[in-house]
Amino acid sequence: MPHLDQYSIPVGTWPIPISAAQLILTTRLPTAVRDRPYIHTVKAEGSNASYQWTVTPELLQPGLSLDTLNGTIQGMPSETGTFSFGVSVTDSLGHVSVQNLSITSGDRRIATHDKFGIH
Repeated sequence: MPHLDQYSIPVGTWPIPISAAQLILTTRLPTAVRDRPYIHTVKAEGSNASYQWTVTPELLQPGLSLDTLNGTIQGMPSETGTFSFGVSVTDSLGHVSVQNLSITSGDRRIATHDKFGIH
């Protein structure tokens, strides 16, 4: 049972768990290329790790979708431009965190390196 400290604030062991709200860590998303595969996971930490992700407005950039269980944005962008949206995550205790994000996609080719060279 908790007791009171010198400022009359309860301290000690509580019979119910107290959890801090989660925080979305992702503040920027990588650039996308039209008609090329895109995948990036929005990260969150804190609270209960059983998360439910949503996006507002309910549609991302055409060709992309949000996995509501793990926060992964993936697909093949079909348009160019900058597309802004909000993501929110809710844990099993009802804590909610919201972050405004955007994805910019273009037609330019991005040089990538792998074991076979530059593409």
